[in-house]
Amino acid sequence: MMRDVNRGQALCSATSSNSLEVFVPQSLYFRLADLSEVTTLFDIRQAAIRQLSLTHLSACEAAAWAERGGTSRVERAIAKDEVRVAALGRQIVGWLHRAANSIEGLYVSPPAARHGVGTALIKLAETHIAQRGHHFVVLESSLNAVGFYLRLGYTSAATQCSSAAVAMRKQVAG
Repeated sequence: MMRDVNRGQALCSATSSNSLEVFVPQSLYFRLADLSEVTTLFDIRQAAIRQLSLTHLSACEAAAWAERGGTSRVERAIAKDEVRVAALGRQIVGWLHRAANSIEGLYVSPPAARHGVGTALIKLAETHIAQRGHHFVVLESSLNAVGFYLRLGYTSAATQCSSAAVAMRKQVAG
């Protein structure tokens, strides 16, 4: 079932020496996830963690993190919060879990990584967060993703969440 669909488009930030320009394919679209997709979303999460976090984790650490929570974690996220998927045609290539003004998780299928999917999902979440009256987006970044969030304008919070996560935030309104 298709709900609340947004089509992909070119996204651009303000022009500056650090400007970020991302071109999202027109065939990429965004919608709310549904419970029938739990296994697909879990598989994307596992693949993303196992393949993209190896710059900062051992294969054993990545595997342990990927298994944490199981499919029930994804089910709870869909039932309780907002989970948006990015899809190319019928194939889901990424997803984002949001609760209020907190981004709880962002996962992109490794073949789709570094093609603007994650950036597009973050920009969509930031827009929704600002529209709901929140002034800041908060998240806990894995160490391998800190650079990604810094490029999107996030800053490190004063404290580190754990040895494998960094608290970050970005002002989106007011």
